[in-house]
Amino acid sequence: MQNAFGLWIRGKIGKRLALSYLIISLIPNTALTLWAISSLRNSNIALLRKEAEGVLNRSAGEISFHVKQLTGMGNQVSFNRTLQNLYIESVEPVDIQLQMKTSVLPTIAVLQKQIRFPVWTTLSVSIPEFPEIYFDNTKSSPFNRGSFFELQHKIPVMKGPSEFHWEEDETDRLWQSMSLVRPVVRLDTLKPVGELRLRIEKKNLFSVFASAQSNFLIRDMQGNEIYRSEGLNDKQSRPVTFSHEIEGTPWTVILLVPESELGSGSGQIIAAGILIGLFSLTVSLITGLWFASRLTNRVNEVVFSLGAFEEGDYLLRMPVRGSDEFTRISMAFNAAADRIQYLVDQVYLEEMERKEAQINLLQQQINPHFLYNSLSAISNMARLGRGDTVHTLVKSLAKFYRLVLSHGKDMIPLCDEFSLVRSWCEVQSVRRGDRFVYELVIDESLATIPVPKMLIQPFVENAVEHGSTDNTLHVTVNARREGDTLKILITDDGRGMEEAVLHELLVKDSPSMGFGVYYVRNRLQLQYSGRTSLDIKSNPGKGTTIEIYIPLL
Repeated sequence: MQNAFGLWIRGKIGKRLALSYLIISLIPNTALTLWAISSLRNSNIALLRKEAEGVLNRSAGEISFHVKQLTGMGNQVSFNRTLQNLYIESVEPVDIQLQMKTSVLPTIAVLQKQIRFPVWTTLSVSIPEFPEIYFDNTKSSPFNRGSFFELQHKIPVMKGPSEFHWEEDETDRLWQSMSLVRPVVRLDTLKPVGELRLRIEKKNLFSVFASAQSNFLIRDMQGNEIYRSEGLNDKQSRPVTFSHEIEGTPWTVILLVPESELGSGSGQIIAAGILIGLFSLTVSLITGLWFASRLTNRVNEVVFSLGAFEEGDYLLRMPVRGSDEFTRISMAFNAAADRIQYLVDQVYLEEMERKEAQINLLQQQINPHFLYNSLSAISNMARLGRGDTVHTLVKSLAKFYRLVLSHGKDMIPLCDEFSLVRSWCEVQSVRRGDRFVYELVIDESLATIPVPKMLIQPFVENAVEHGSTDNTLHVTVNARREGDTLKILITDDGRGMEEAVLHELLVKDSPSMGFGVYYVRNRLQLQYSGRTSLDIKSNPGKGTTIEIYIPLL
């Protein structure tokens, strides 16, 4: 491109064309820059408005949810069947007290627990036989004790409508609370017999505005202020207000936003507009240069494609366009590349089949050995008459082989791999008794992550078969997330390995030093295309640590 530009710019005609093209490009690009700045600023303001409306909608929705919960609780208390029967029937005070204790109060307690903040419930009835329940609310906030219930048999003054409505009495003003009130009526006569009052602290009801930086007001239909957030500064210059009615209440929530915030980021917007203009100007200049460099580009495409092909990039294809000689070259090159890629894929598939055969061979060699030992242990336990132990062994062995088969699946969930290991360890625990202790820990969020089958068991078996000493062997398997990687950590406190043995186990490309480890390592490299790692550390006499890293993406 640079050589072509040098050839094109040489001479008087080239210089004049370059100058003319530059001048012509500046005019539309300047207009584009101004338009971009204006559009970005308008978009920023619209976005801030949309965000404010979203905040109001979510806040109003949360308050409405709390109100619906309280209303539902009040309806269940008002129309409680036991209470209605006590209103209607002539019942002795002792029986009323018993039914209140055994039925009504437990029901109210359950309803109160469904509300996530304390509710002060007061039922006032005009029936003197009802037992009174009072609390001392003069020393400290009654809400400190959580939700509680009061019953008074005084005749309430019905001020509000027949349905639920909100009030603030002297008690509410004292404790910064609000009351959801409704008359209590007998369902047979529809005559009022009392009043139900649910008191809630404002800070709980409007907890969505608890942030110290929030600027919210709540007003009723008469314009009276019900609540204001602690961080509200209504003296700010020229605030812009957004409002939203709260469903199920006579309230409106108002958000105050300083006008300066609507226009914030003007400097960044101007800078972005200038960058857009410069980018557009650059693109225009490059487009003009393309006409002079077209032939050089086509030659460079051929050279680049041949060079990449030589370095092993068999997926690269030359673009086919036009009908000149370069088109024929591109078509011939692409046909040859397709053929070579097909041959490479065939070799890859054959290698995959070979690896799968090796994996099957690994499982065949592991399974008969384990099965023989397990059946021998079952025979011994049966001879000794230990039926429960035989049942445990058979159950664990059946589960192990069910998971090993996995309907022919090569990849299984991590939780199934852990179940496979657990079944194997349960058999070993019966065989070895107190000389073998194991612990399996898995992050539940990783339970469904697919992993190669028989990924962990060969390492645990190696630890038991080759690492056991006269002391109790402890084996731990831990699977957890580290960033975007699954880390599986297998540790034991057995006899460990010498450095020479460990070196051959990790480096040698043969199964002579560890059949299971060799094929697990190759399987990981094949399955994850080199994006996984296997690390083994061992100290003679102290134990072995195995770390397996598998990408989650």
